[in-house]
Amino acid sequence: MAMGGVAFDALACGPDALAGNPAALARPCESPRRLILLPTVGIEALDNGAGGEVWRHRRQLRDALDEESFIDAFGSDEFERILGAIPGEGWVHRVRTHLPVVQTAVGQRSALSLSVSLESRGSIARDLAELALRGHEEGRTSYRLEGTSQETTGYWTLAFGRGGRLMGTDVGVTARLIGGGAFSRWHAVDPVVDEAEELVTGLMVGASPGERFVGLSPSDGWGWGMDVGLMRDLGPARLGLALQNVVGTMSWPEETLLRIMTLEGTVDGLEFSSEDEMYDPATMLPPDPRAQVAEALRESPQFPRRLRASATMAPLPMLVLAAGADVVMGDGNLDRGWDRRFSLGSELRPLRFLRFHGGLSSDLDGASEVAGGLELDLLRFRLGVAGARVAEAGREAGWKSMEGWRLVAGISRF
Repeated sequence: MAMGGVAFDALACGPDALAGNPAALARPCESPRRLILLPTVGIEALDNGAGGEVWRHRRQLRDALDEESFIDAFGSDEFERILGAIPGEGWVHRVRTHLPVVQTAVGQRSALSLSVSLESRGSIARDLAELALRGHEEGRTSYRLEGTSQETTGYWTLAFGRGGRLMGTDVGVTARLIGGGAFSRWHAVDPVVDEAEELVTGLMVGASPGERFVGLSPSDGWGWGMDVGLMRDLGPARLGLALQNVVGTMSWPEETLLRIMTLEGTVDGLEFSSEDEMYDPATMLPPDPRAQVAEALRESPQFPRRLRASATMAPLPMLVLAAGADVVMGDGNLDRGWDRRFSLGSELRPLRFLRFHGGLSSDLDGASEVAGGLELDLLRFRLGVAGARVAEAGREAGWKSMEGWRLVAGISRF
């Protein structure tokens, strides 16, 4: 649990192996009949600085919606301080949630899990934030919304894994069925300022596969995938190698629904109105922003192939050291994460019922993670909690550096 990224794949036990190397299912597990009561729930939230101010003033911001203006609600000095917390490149954020609904061992060498994954990431240009909070400023002739975007993903995954031994090597396979796939993208268009009418008009164009704009609601995206893994002991070390999504695909409806949201900024604030229409590639051509968003949506809503390698060694009975690498090997932006991750970790077990975990991860290009946690066996229950401090550099065009936290917790019975 948050022990240094991929480094501890070789120590995974029972249903935990489904997320990493399924070959670990072939190994004896100290709790083979373990049933997860509250599975390892993971929540990750990152942003580039403005999120803290939004969270600290969430009640005032909510109450301000009933006031004549945000300035009236906060006072001029406090309002300017909050607005000043938004970086020049705008507010960049990402939130991920992974919730296993069912996760259990099936016999000695098999495991089953059902989980739900949600992710939302986006950026809000500073000018849009000013327009929303301050309203249209008299005399201002331009607002730039470039970089304002939003991408949301949601799906459930049913996974079944099986491990065994072949010629002295542990092998494993995990098959996954993905359903309820929902995927959407948004893109902002720079607004037009009508100074005579004191009006700022812009567009936010969203696209989603299917005949309705689903956001994170259940939709018609379906797919499947398969992972394979190997594991072997070489002297005091245990080595593991896994290829995730070695085969598989996601299927989406051919139709693409567009949601065109009109932004109208006046001296009193910002108002929204929206309408839906089906994407017609014959009539909607670039540089029409509707066509740009629709084509971007259809580029690669797939899961990428990943190669994971791990090694562990126990120099002392109570101490385990681990190292690992996780590299993306293809296109696809669903659950992509870092394109490469190199991890180091350790597990200390001073008492039979107590474990401490720690780890470091980096992509060697500005992104890093420092993690720590513990597991406690109490009667027939195992309680675990862990946290990680995550920092990411802006490696993608339009994305800036972000920092935040990832928290996981779980309770199991065996």
